[in-house]
Amino acid sequence: MLSFEPNPPLQDIIRGGIAQNPLGNVTIAPAGLGRRDSTVDFYPGENCHSRVGRSYLVIVERYRDPIRLQMRHSDSFWTLQGWVRCRFLKIDVQGFEAFVLKGLQNRIQRDELIILRSF
Repeated sequence: MLSFEPNPPLQDIIRGGIAQNPLGNVTIAPAGLGRRDSTVDFYPGENCHSRVGRSYLVIVERYRDPIRLQMRHSDSFWTLQGWVRCRFLKIDVQGFEAFVLKGLQNRIQRDELIILRSF
């Protein structure tokens, strides 16, 4: 199982869950997936260290200073890591699904992915 998570506090939460459970098959990729390689300003909401809460990739004055997050072109990053095939993909990116899917266009066609999108 691969978990793509660009936000360091949420990476720590995922690592904690892995440590508390017998999960030997989880890899955390410390990047977000998108249509190109880039670095984006991420504005965490009030509950950014919990499993819920709103966060933004645009300036929202009432929230704290941005965290710089790495975004990777989905297909290129996948190939660079040496991951061979994917059968199932769950996407939960709060409205940025189109960017992830655009970057995964070749992988989707090649692997005939089953995709679950969170609402």
